[in-house]
Amino acid sequence: MQDLSIEGFRLSPQQKRLWEMLQTAPNLSCCACLSILIEGDFQQEHLSIALQGVVRKHEILRTIFPTLQGMAISLQVITDESAPSIVECDLRRLDPEEQMDKLQFFFDEKKQRVFDLEQGSLLDASLITLSNERHLLLICLPALCADKSTLRILAQEIGRNYAISLGEASFLHDPEPLQYADIAEWQNELFEGEEAALGRQFWQNKSDVMNFANFHLGFEHSTALALDFKPGSFNSALEADLVSKLEAIAHDYGVSISVLLQTCWQILLWRLTGQSDITVGTYCDGRNYEELEASLGLLSKYLPVHCHLENSFEFSDVLKQVSQSRDEVFKWQESFDWKQIIESNGDTLEPFFSTCFEFEELSVKYSVADISFSIDEQYVCFEPFRLKLSCVRKHDALVVEFHYDSNLFQVEGIERLSQQFQTLLESVIETPEGEVSKLDILSDCDRQQLLIEFNDT
Repeated sequence: MQDLSIEGFRLSPQQKRLWEMLQTAPNLSCCACLSILIEGDFQQEHLSIALQGVVRKHEILRTIFPTLQGMAISLQVITDESAPSIVECDLRRLDPEEQMDKLQFFFDEKKQRVFDLEQGSLLDASLITLSNERHLLLICLPALCADKSTLRILAQEIGRNYAISLGEASFLHDPEPLQYADIAEWQNELFEGEEAALGRQFWQNKSDVMNFANFHLGFEHSTALALDFKPGSFNSALEADLVSKLEAIAHDYGVSISVLLQTCWQILLWRLTGQSDITVGTYCDGRNYEELEASLGLLSKYLPVHCHLENSFEFSDVLKQVSQSRDEVFKWQESFDWKQIIESNGDTLEPFFSTCFEFEELSVKYSVADISFSIDEQYVCFEPFRLKLSCVRKHDALVVEFHYDSNLFQVEGIERLSQQFQTLLESVIETPEGEVSKLDILSDCDRQQLLIEFNDT
């Protein structure tokens, strides 16, 4: 029999949404995975101490989600402090190519994990030895406990705690973070308060003008919609010269590189679907207050960013639209409620965005003595999607990641989409003042194939 005396806390709005989705799709893998590259003279006992210190500091890392008898929804229950176990794997006997294949297999396997949320430690940690001076720490958490900023902060704090265990740093001026259970209660009060009525009205007005219809791409297999969400990905890197030119254009128009890339993504979707109103679920970190910046937990969400496109619009017109739409919806982020959107559209929508956009900076590197910690790879999924563009800035490189439901898309179609996106970026660089209908999305090779080879048949 369950212990009704257990002290529990309400789920946050983000957690509640995810928990409800998991009830309808219990095999849905929603998790946060992080690999940290550790280079240098490494001592494993100090890593264990560092990880234990981070778990002690942040309650969300030792939180479980039981559904108590007589309750319809789970609670957050903070467990006693426990030292997380670290599974070890030695790959030193493999050559570099075999190591890469094995690491990708491990990471993909973690991405598919379905957690038992009601008991045990939910923090999964593995230490993979690549050489005497290169190790990889692989961490996996349920998405109820973590988002992308959580992983970034986690990497920072593991590195810092490792330095502390070596006597290279101290806890001085280390303020206590806001604990997630307290943040969740504040969010619930904000969501239910009188001021939230203004936010609900804003989103009601937005749902009347935004096109939330689920559009389909020509190479999408719509017959597979009934299958469980099965994520896949295809990555490509943009050359440094191309990235610097895009940043120069963004600077000239007074927007961020993130806004420019999202604008190009929405233009490409318009060109491929022919729909004049394009709404994309845009990643919002949720840490819009200084007090939240160092807090771990699921604070992020996707918000609808809409733009209207016509053949005669110039690129700068659409860029301005997307920038203003992002600013506006981010302002009212705490009030966004999918249920309200679905009800206002007559319950005809899927309860998630078909297409999404993310942009992130991966610059976390912590060095101490003769050792460094840096984020090698990360993955977070707290909501299903059909197609998502994730642009990752790491040092001087920009990696373009196309994440997709592999039930609906084949990798060949995604590779073609990736090439079309890069061609569009190159066309924007050539004619940033041009009309969006005249921007190229076909490479010379694709155009040759369409005009000559296909016409021969």
